[in-house]
Amino acid sequence: MARELISIHSSELTYVMWMVNDSCPFKCWYCPETTWGGTSAPSYDWETCSHALDVIFKKYKRGYFTLNGGEPTSWPYYTKVLEKFDNEPNWNIVTMSNMSKSLGSIKTWASKNAQVVASFHPNVINTEEKRRKWFDKVLSIKEETLLQIRLMWDPLHFDALLKIYNDFNDDDIYLEPARIVDLYNDLKDHVGIVNEYTPEQSKILGTLRSKIGKNFIKRSNDPIVTTLTYDNGNTQVLKNMDTWDWMQNISVTKKNRFKGWSCSIGLNNLYIDPKGNIAKAVCKGSRQLFISNFDTIDHTEWPDRNTRCTYEWCFCDPEILISKRKK
Repeated sequence: MARELISIHSSELTYVMWMVNDSCPFKCWYCPETTWGGTSAPSYDWETCSHALDVIFKKYKRGYFTLNGGEPTSWPYYTKVLEKFDNEPNWNIVTMSNMSKSLGSIKTWASKNAQVVASFHPNVINTEEKRRKWFDKVLSIKEETLLQIRLMWDPLHFDALLKIYNDFNDDDIYLEPARIVDLYNDLKDHVGIVNEYTPEQSKILGTLRSKIGKNFIKRSNDPIVTTLTYDNGNTQVLKNMDTWDWMQNISVTKKNRFKGWSCSIGLNNLYIDPKGNIAKAVCKGSRQLFISNFDTIDHTEWPDRNTRCTYEWCFCDPEILISKRKK
């Protein structure tokens, strides 16, 4: 009889997912327009932004911010945020970037990140020459910071991606085959996998696991510990990169369903949108369910209890790891 997962408990997992802008030059067909059709110009001044960060630092004590977009490195305050975090020993930054900027530009900020997540978009990087140049540029920073490469698994470029995945072996890199998720398909009731994959493609993709280099694991020193509890009373303890590998496998095999569970969103994590609106998690922010914003952050009623999940899918991968239990 198959055992059933009934609890996920993660310690040392405090993070803020910050979508700093909604502008990106790539305009990928599988990314909703809300992630690339806007502007890089912030709707708040730097003093407001800096104060909001101070409030969050004080409230949540320590952890990391993941900056994404859009393209976060085009955001006017990106350098200022990096400088601010230099003076915060309890907080780190992870930047998710399409790495479209020049190598000279990238080298000005790469080492100031605890980790860089480089998103490879094959619909734009769509020739052998473009792919070679992109990988040469990205791999040149692997000594300066932890480097993760996300292969955005566009079904229209499936064979090219599969060749890259099969040929790629680098002990310093975390290579992730990222299944494309339809985030905005009938968002109120269902968030699922895009239907452009053929049955054969979907089957192959479901067998691919992240390739996590041994040197990446040694350098990461991630303090996260996740305990999984099953209905037969057994437990499984995951540490460091084993936790993230398990999370990615849950996502690609479509086992990320926790409807009805009691989830601790907002207690150790937040989501911030390009306008400075703050939500307990991406699942709430994508539905415009906010608890505060940068302008009114001093009057925020911060979450102090678990939330019952009412959604079909936990579509933001890191939120799979947020502590939760089946009710």
